[in-house]
Amino acid sequence: MSESGGKSICMTADAVGGVWQYALELSAQLTKRGNQVTLALLGPAPSPDQRAEAAAISNLRLVETGQELDWLADEPQPVRQAAEEVASLAERVQADIVHCNSPALAGAVQFPAPVLSVAHGCLSTWWSAARSEPLPERYAWHYDMMRRGLAASDAVVAPSESFAATVQRTYRLSRLPHVVHNGRRPLIFADLGSQPARRALTVGRLWDEVKNAALLDAVASGLDLPFLAVGAVRGPNGEEFTPDHLQTCGQLQESELAALLEERPIFVSAATFEPFGLAVLE
Repeated sequence: MSESGGKSICMTADAVGGVWQYALELSAQLTKRGNQVTLALLGPAPSPDQRAEAAAISNLRLVETGQELDWLADEPQPVRQAAEEVASLAERVQADIVHCNSPALAGAVQFPAPVLSVAHGCLSTWWSAARSEPLPERYAWHYDMMRRGLAASDAVVAPSESFAATVQRTYRLSRLPHVVHNGRRPLIFADLGSQPARRALTVGRLWDEVKNAALLDAVASGLDLPFLAVGAVRGPNGEEFTPDHLQTCGQLQESELAALLEERPIFVSAATFEPFGLAVLE
């Protein structure tokens, strides 16, 4: 229990993709209601801008664990180690709830509080969307850890009915996950009377093949207007995307992205796997 009388919540997050923005938006709303949130960061370190975003939220404590993300691990041991670190942190902050944005952690150890797992996407569901062949045997351990984690969770949430059904089917869950749609505070307040900018825009992890940036790059070659692409071109797993025609902008600060969106460009998404799509919501 937090000193304010609200709940103490230990939440996992990573700084790689949409989970970061999801975790910060949720933390901001939870802390406004008197709760204390401890954000246990897994995977690559956050950028200075991301640290500043977290620091701006009162009653939010960011803890960089240095532990590996499950979908970047080559074997189960780093995931168990990460779960042990999160469980230990949850005990130290006397967490009332453990919110796992990495469900594979939930079944790896005994947590000191009820566990809510949120399925934002995972290796198995990604693979089904990206590949025509079954998940390779070398990733069977990850499937098993996800299935155990989802089964061990006190509650499981998915951001859409479609993805909830996909998760239930993929992991043979006895119950359909609860559906809680993602939220996002407005980034722009555009004057709808103004003329839209004559340009196209896509936003996302350009290195992730399911975002289909290669298709958009081919489309850009036949357009007579600029096609901007916002997002990282190199991923933490070494994947890299090098466009020939898209005008890459890199990873932008929220204010910079808002300025682009206020110009009302043609927004384009060609993703083949998108459990929710925060960029579309923005």
